[in-house]
Amino acid sequence: MSVARVYVKEHRTLKGIVLAMCDEGLIGSVLRDGEIVIDLHTYRTFYTGELVDMSEAVSRLRRLLESRSLLSVNAVGENSIEVLRRAGVRVVIPTRFRIPHVQLFTPATPHTI
Repeated sequence: MSVARVYVKEHRTLKGIVLAMCDEGLIGSVLRDGEIVIDLHTYRTFYTGELVDMSEAVSRLRRLLESRSLLSVNAVGENSIEVLRRAGVRVVIPTRFRIPHVQLFTPATPHTI
């Protein structure tokens, strides 16, 4: 049985950190759902930071949430969404997406993105 892994990349900005997460098997693909396109081929470098197991990804996300430095999260794939849930983030995924994708922005308080 293989271990589920996700790519995690922190983009540092003047206002905070943008966290990008993507399931390992999705990098390099182009996802289409009607008019919505998620191009993980052209924009692969946005997501491909470190390849980590899910428990490490959860730890990193929790650290960012606790530090209050997290500005937004862009997560693609079932494993990446599960990382959000395990870190205590309530996530509702639109039912029209075959591959789960969320873009979340943090309010003033942590753990409520």
